[in-house]
Amino acid sequence: MNVTDPADLGILDASAALRSRELSAGELTAACLRRIETRNGGAPSFDGAPDAINAFVRIYPELAQEHAAIADATLAREGEEAPLLCGVPLAVKDLYGIGGMPLTASSRVLDGNLAEHDCTVWARLKAQGMIPLGHTHTHEFAAGGTTDQVGNPYDRSRVVGGSSGGSAAALAARMTPAALGSDTCGSLRIPSACCGRSTIKATPGAVPIDGIIPLAPSFDHTGPMARHIADWRGA
Repeated sequence: MNVTDPADLGILDASAALRSRELSAGELTAACLRRIETRNGGAPSFDGAPDAINAFVRIYPELAQEHAAIADATLAREGEEAPLLCGVPLAVKDLYGIGGMPLTASSRVLDGNLAEHDCTVWARLKAQGMIPLGHTHTHEFAAGGTTDQVGNPYDRSRVVGGSSGGSAAALAARMTPAALGSDTCGSLRIPSACCGRSTIKATPGAVPIDGIIPLAPSFDHTGPMARHIADWRGA
């Protein structure tokens, strides 16, 4: 593994290192959590700060390490037969339900709200062994194009785009190798462009939106976000 810090690995490189057992899911998760601590710009907040990236609205270190332990057991048992995404950390836009965890759409209106069950997308990725690092900020209820509480990692005076701005910023700051976003009127594509990252807006209906806080269900799309186009294509 030719990197100083495992948090610098993209999806494909991380997957290769995990499957060869050169790196454990616990080590990779711990590296990503350290990177979040050093680069997010202090504790997550609803408002952000002029000098903070503030990509995350909430971080779940205990849940992440719990899933990492499960992934390591799978990798030890199955080796090269383990799912390609097994052990890869993931940032989750704050519209996607993770059963039992807070779900707020980056709004104080939903403060205290808990997801009753996993949304379909997260349930499928969990079954593949991915690791949830936390929920990333969205423009409140995904109804906007700037995600103002998040700072652009390249220039804090510039927007990250919206509404998946937290996920795009987390990827650009190398806090995570993978992220989830959503797109109603450009909300996957605009942040990815503003932060120099990669995404795809899938064919309508190809990826379920069940368990995701809606904006306009007939237009809403779920979607993957990554550092490079090869990452989500390969995974």
